[in-house]
Amino acid sequence: MQKAYVTGSSVQDGEIITELTTGSASTNRSVGIIFRYDDTSDSGYYAQLDYNTNTPAVSLAKFSSASIEVLYSYYYVIPSYPIPQFFPGYPWRLRVQFYGSTIKVAYSAWGNEWVETASYTDSTYLSAGHVGVATNVAEGYFNNFRVRGFTLTEPVVGQAEAESFFHIANTPDEKNFGTVQPSTYYWGDSGTQTGPSSWPLEAADCVASITNNSSFAVNVLFSMSSMTSGITWNPGTTPGANVFVLKAGISGVANEAGMTKLSGTPYELITNLPAGNHIHWEFVFYTPTNLITNNDQAVHTGYITLAAEVY
Repeated sequence: MQKAYVTGSSVQDGEIITELTTGSASTNRSVGIIFRYDDTSDSGYYAQLDYNTNTPAVSLAKFSSASIEVLYSYYYVIPSYPIPQFFPGYPWRLRVQFYGSTIKVAYSAWGNEWVETASYTDSTYLSAGHVGVATNVAEGYFNNFRVRGFTLTEPVVGQAEAESFFHIANTPDEKNFGTVQPSTYYWGDSGTQTGPSSWPLEAADCVASITNNSSFAVNVLFSMSSMTSGITWNPGTTPGANVFVLKAGISGVANEAGMTKLSGTPYELITNLPAGNHIHWEFVFYTPTNLITNNDQAVHTGYITLAAEVY
């Protein structure tokens, strides 16, 4: 376990907040906040994004120079907001609030509301000490580390902090093609084989626009899920049996060849979108080749995930 402390005594009642990511690609690792440790024994608490046993969780642990003892784990499942375990480098936020001998840990996924995990009462190491960050068998990155005191009987729980974090909006947020044919392509804006009226791509020929509602410039990363229900279709680079292709491009792209084939791996399609600005984008969808031979008549649904990161 590698630790970095902020020098000085911690507040007696307050909260610690940090943005954090992991660049690691292996399992059995964690990144998080450490606080109120004992200078002599190097012991304290560790609130962590925990990937032990390959199951993502937010957990609270006691640590010493010899061991880490997990006090509780809160397992989360948020399919729309990929976790760092599967998408290294993506920012989350972690918050620890404490008053008296009560400790509360919460997380915020990609600028959404804080999710409280649990309360824990323990006063073993709550006398004095330092606060800081730590990693355990991991490569961690931390930003905007803050310690704030308060005198309330109960800590304030709300989404104001989260709203000041990453916030992008995509409008509209869905597209229905109806019945599609095999080995065919459909443009997002028209829903047919009719593509842009001219190149480079203009805003008027785009299916949607992305607005950066954050207070800072962001990059936007795109990824494409499989399409489920009935026979699963998977994204690929060439249409095939149960394989579709979805290419996306932003306004200004020179031609279809310049558009990007999306996959499950996030790709930075938009770089340096200023705060308050928006940009239009379009896609073209190439269907699998075997819909008729498979008699595949199920309604298929897939998701294009858009994620923001600081520019």
